[in-house]
Amino acid sequence: MNEEDRKANAKFLEWIEDYEDWYGKESTRWIWILFACKVLAIGSSLLSVVMAAIINQKFFFEMKGALIAVTLLSAASSEVLAQFKVREMESLREEGHLEIAALAAEARQKFAELSNDRAACFELMNSLRGRVASLEERQHRKFVDLEKELGKGKSKAKRDAI
Repeated sequence: MNEEDRKANAKFLEWIEDYEDWYGKESTRWIWILFACKVLAIGSSLLSVVMAAIINQKFFFEMKGALIAVTLLSAASSEVLAQFKVREMESLREEGHLEIAALAAEARQKFAELSNDRAACFELMNSLRGRVASLEERQHRKFVDLEKELGKGKSKAKRDAI
């Protein structure tokens, strides 16, 4: 394989690895958002229970702001989970991350195997491009479906308020 072919393979691998990095970062970001919301919800609920258990009239007036803050934290974390479909987004991005990681691993392995067969490398590139495009299309479609669900929830909330 000549230098130009090696550069083309390296550039193609870089392209796939960029997708792999993006999906990895997005998956990690949604995992952390989900984790933070869960911790806030559980923590604020437990704190509310503890505060309710030790409350007396004097404590209530002194700590009214803290009680409100704890309640708001719990409500906010629950609302973020529901409104931003955090669990679904984490699942969607992790699904993409796993698939693109497998494609990147396949590309690295196959390029090593096919290093002396340029036609087979081109065929592999075409196949992988199509599979990446299919992954991106599925991810986009599922993301749009999640957005539509959010819109329907907002419309329903508006109708219910009327």
